Amino acid sequence: MSTRFETPPRNTTVTMNELKSAAVSFIKVYNERYEKTQSHWTQFKTRKKELEDLQNWGSAAVFGIILYEIFLFILSFILCFQASISAFEMLACAFALPCLCYYNRAQNRKYCWRTVKECIKQIRGTISLLNLELEEVKRVCEELRRSSWSVLGGTERVNLMRLEQSVLEIFVVTQGLRTSTSADSLTQVCEEYSKILFELDKIKIRLGCYSGTLYS
Repeated sequence: MSTRFETPPRNTTVTMNELKSAAVSFIKVYNERYEKTQSHWTQFKTRKKELEDLQNWGSAAVFGIILYEIFLFILSFILCFQASISAFEMLACAFALPCLCYYNRAQNRKYCWRTVKECIKQIRGTISLLNLELEEVKRVCEELRRSSWSVLGGTERVNLMRLEQSVLEIFVVTQGLRTSTSADSLTQVCEEYSKILFELDKIKIRLGCYSGTLYS
């Protein structure tokens, strides 16, 4: 007859201290990355607004430049008879200005897109680091459910269930984040990353309840 040896349940105090350590670690990483993340997020929203303005400017500018060219075309022929300047020189000046405007707009648009993509890349890096910390939080919550659920109070059970549910929700939202940006998806990208940053801020507050509690 074989004897089965079962692993005894872990001490609740030890596991709760692990949860405290996981909470402290998450908050530390969050605080270390907070200012840079907020800076990248502010830059992202600023460049997003500039890209939208450039897009709106484009359609109106085309009509305006057409009128501008017609006006200068007529003006060049009038002035060439009254001044020493030739019609060719007038037309050259007339076409140079809109070309310069288009060039500056294209360069600004390229800079905005480069900044937007770099900001998203940096923010995703922060989210990945925080998710690694949350993996440990999730592991400890699962351990508490397996080994210490019967000795926990009702309030502690509810709080742990809510904590674990919040962690899982963040994982789901993270998986749905877009990895690329385009003119058509820029608004959706902004909404998605705004949501995940908000959720991370909320779970930091929730974990603060554990990081400040001592279990001896």
